[in-house]
Amino acid sequence: MNNLYLLQCSTLLSYKTTYQIKGVLYRFVIQDGSIQHPQYIFRPLPGQPKKADLKLNRQKLLSHCYVVPGMSAKAEVVGEAVQMKLF
Repeated sequence: MNNLYLLQCSTLLSYKTTYQIKGVLYRFVIQDGSIQHPQYIFRPLPGQPKKADLKLNRQKLLSHCYVVPGMSAKAEVVGEAVQMKLF
């Protein structure tokens, strides 16, 4: 994970990309809040020490959110969706 780079703009967030925030791997879930005060919600990937969703404002997003290139969160999202359909 030496190739991490800081997220430059909130418009570059993607549901398929993996992000590292304070040493934990997350995937982007949704943007919430108003236009003046947006909130960005992230969900930790399976196997991470954190289990709760993380909500960041724009300033914290641009200073703490690193993109993990080459690692996709798509497989985990599909796996959860299939599991939810079974139950």
